Amino acid sequence: MARLQQAPDANVVEYMKINLEQIAQAQASGDDVCFRFLFPAVKGGINPVKVISHEVLARRTESDARMMRAAYGPNKHTVTPQEKQPGAGGYAGYWPGAGTALRAGYRHHVRSEQRCRQRESGLWTGAGFLVAGSGAAGSECRGRRSFSAIA
Repeated sequence: MARLQQAPDANVVEYMKINLEQIAQAQASGDDVCFRFLFPAVKGGINPVKVISHEVLARRTESDARMMRAAYGPNKHTVTPQEKQPGAGGYAGYWPGAGTALRAGYRHHVRSEQRCRQRESGLWTGAGFLVAGSGAAGSECRGRRSFSAIA
């Protein structure tokens, strides 16, 4: 997570797009598999090699390595106070009327796998911020990812 915060925008957006592909492939195997993929501490994880294509896993590994390398050196990104705000503000801007209890309460929603997965996916896809060329895309990913890590 620390490297994501310091990687340039292009690397962050690439990372999140591959994450969405992984979620889609996990979802294709069913709600329970997707829930376990997204929240392994709640219900036990999955073996991603059995669920996610080798091509996507290879791209994810390469993307992670590029992001890690880019997070060091002269081109590294410095998180601004404005970028920290979306992560600290809760889900209200992403899901009207929602609060951090949604995320913290996932342990209590084990039988609501589909709803939890839809909410998690909606956090990344709902606002359409992963559009290429969007100047704020990397900052938005950092803010949402830092909030998504709260559990």
